[in-house]
Amino acid sequence: EAGVLSVDGDSTPVASSSTSEKTTVVIEPSLAQQPKDEANIILIRDMPESAQEEDIRKLLDFEKCPPIKSVHLDVGNHWFVAFDSTSRNDMLDIILKLKQQTFQGESIKARLKTSATISPPTSPPPNYKGSRNG
Repeated sequence: EAGVLSVDGDSTPVASSSTSEKTTVVIEPSLAQQPKDEANIILIRDMPESAQEEDIRKLLDFEKCPPIKSVHLDVGNHWFVAFDSTSRNDMLDIILKLKQQTFQGESIKARLKTSATISPPTSPPPNYKGSRNG
């Protein structure tokens, strides 16, 4: 049967079509293929224009906060803070602590930065069997 086949560790069809004679293989990247350092950046959004790097660092000055690697101001008064930790629990703890704080009377909006760029695998997954029609 022709269709689209997902190859992300199993051979579960994602969708199928009987109008085509060829199979298209879609290789979906797994979490293991994502760069490990992508899970250590927190985005603090919509801060007042008056906020300075020192203010951001003070918000993060609490017990058990991992060391800060860098603080970067970006467009729209969004601050990117990289930490010397890739522990998801550490990142979630930081986000929860930030959301309990205010800056100049405003609630802090923070989230874990998600990776927008994932490198494609250099070789097919181990259980890849190739084209069904080849």
